Amino acid sequence: MTPDAGVVDGASGAKAGNRATLFTNTAWSETPRIRHQTARLLRDAGYEVRFFERARSFPWRDEPFLAMAEQGIELVRTRRLLHPQLRVLPPIEWANAAIARRSASSAFARVGVGPSDLVVNFAHDAHFLRGVLPGNRIVTIIHDDFEAQARWPAFGHVTRQLRATCLASDEVLAVSQPLVDRLRAWVDARLFLPWSVTPYRAPRPSTEGRDTLVFWGS
Repeated sequence: MTPDAGVVDGASGAKAGNRATLFTNTAWSETPRIRHQTARLLRDAGYEVRFFERARSFPWRDEPFLAMAEQGIELVRTRRLLHPQLRVLPPIEWANAAIARRSASSAFARVGVGPSDLVVNFAHDAHFLRGVLPGNRIVTIIHDDFEAQARWPAFGHVTRQLRATCLASDEVLAVSQPLVDRLRAWVDARLFLPWSVTPYRAPRPSTEGRDTLVFWGS
């Protein structure tokens, strides 16, 4: 499993600090997915990894701020106002971003995130990171079709958050070609398949000559 060349090149400057910050909307205890895989890839490459778990929504509870997930990977928790599905109006989005930015800024200061740290963002609504870390290289990885999964999609809240996050990133990667095509409306997104050992090849437009059907579903 070899990281995308662009990510390796982008991380080379931050490698001097030997630390990586992963910002996610995922709990470490969830079933391992690309966020966990990337954290372990970076750890095995020699980075000290800080994995920011899914932020806590209001009303907030007092919980351990910092914990050890496993050797070389620390867990950090922050706060947000509401779950992303509930931020359907711009004023709510702005209020949430203000709270999330303040909480993240405090957390980054406490754990010592420096200007040379590599920041890998997996959250579609983390555009506020640019204001907190103006000098860091932020690589955003879009790993789901958040727009298709959104409740009340007519409000456009997920699209606004996704667009702002992509525009606030130094590089944007996605885990499927349809996602790459969608994001290229705003940025020069690229394909990221860390589990692949061969380069991706787009399917032929014509169905002639195809003799296999693979179905995932129930």
